Amino acid sequence: RALSESIRKTTLLLFCQNPVKSEKDILVEGTNQNRAFNGDLVAFEILPKSKWKLNKSELMTNLIGNSSKETALPVVGDAEISFKGKVYNSTNVEDKYLQKTAKVVGIIEKIHPRKAMGYGKVYNKNFALFSALDNRVPRMLIPLKEFPKGFAERPKDFADNLMIGLVKRWELNGKFAMGSLLKSIGGDKDDLVSAATEGILTENDLDDSPFPDDIDAEIPDFEITPEDVAKRQEFDFRKKCVFTIDPATARDLDDACSVEEIGDGLYEIGVHIADVSHFVYPGTTVDDIARERTTSVYLVQRVIPMLPRKLCENLCSLNPGVDRFSFSVIWIMKKDGTVVSTKFGKS
Repeated sequence: RALSESIRKTTLLLFCQNPVKSEKDILVEGTNQNRAFNGDLVAFEILPKSKWKLNKSELMTNLIGNSSKETALPVVGDAEISFKGKVYNSTNVEDKYLQKTAKVVGIIEKIHPRKAMGYGKVYNKNFALFSALDNRVPRMLIPLKEFPKGFAERPKDFADNLMIGLVKRWELNGKFAMGSLLKSIGGDKDDLVSAATEGILTENDLDDSPFPDDIDAEIPDFEITPEDVAKRQEFDFRKKCVFTIDPATARDLDDACSVEEIGDGLYEIGVHIADVSHFVYPGTTVDDIARERTTSVYLVQRVIPMLPRKLCENLCSLNPGVDRFSFSVIWIMKKDGTVVSTKFGKS
């Protein structure tokens, strides 16, 4: 199951998704992480019940809830809770107040890219110590020769330089991982935003390269044929009130809504998404690039589109006052939201 993490104080806590959906996720602590990274697909082993932890938050909720007229509050310790003269710990509570624990026994698929943005400092005559901004990534030793010229002699000059490190090897009992420097991206006050943006893109393997110059030639022009009208006549919303929920500056309006009162206390509710499949065919360059990018990425100051602008800002943008192809789901609902019927179709 995929691994997720949270930071509490200075302790790294990880949670594995429980295969039993009705049960809580499973806690993995410290070295039981076994070098797995956030998001990895792992195999884990449930530890003996004697090593399970007291789920203090759930127990406290129960104790306080059952004593609503009681002004005293539970006293919380490291591994126990005292309340009204009784001490509760992992040995004397019901299983529902226990947090199962586990250890990772194998990494099935490395989903985390093992890249991270951070800073380096001289560690010894051969290595620099790289510390990632994301403290879920281990510190790593990187050969000094991979750093920019002058780094070893003038480390203060590079104190604010953001860099990208790659974890290459992490031994079972190693204090640090071994890594490689992918790039130095700068980061002084004048270009901090652009440097941080480049770092975010690199450490998340996000492709921001331009689309090929000739890619628009693959995209058909917009045209409504009699065949299109026949296929979509049941879902023709061109004369109805269809609206988007987007800021005024938005350029890619890929979804929209419609609401119409149809009598007898019923409403027709529509959700409409741009019909990209009308323009993008399997096996084309556009399709291949979109598969790799998966989604558009919205940063603070820029957008990295999944599709060429001809599509995302024009043909597949549900702009006001122009005909567009979409795929719609239509619900007939009562006033209280009860669904009476549902239909799907090209519109």
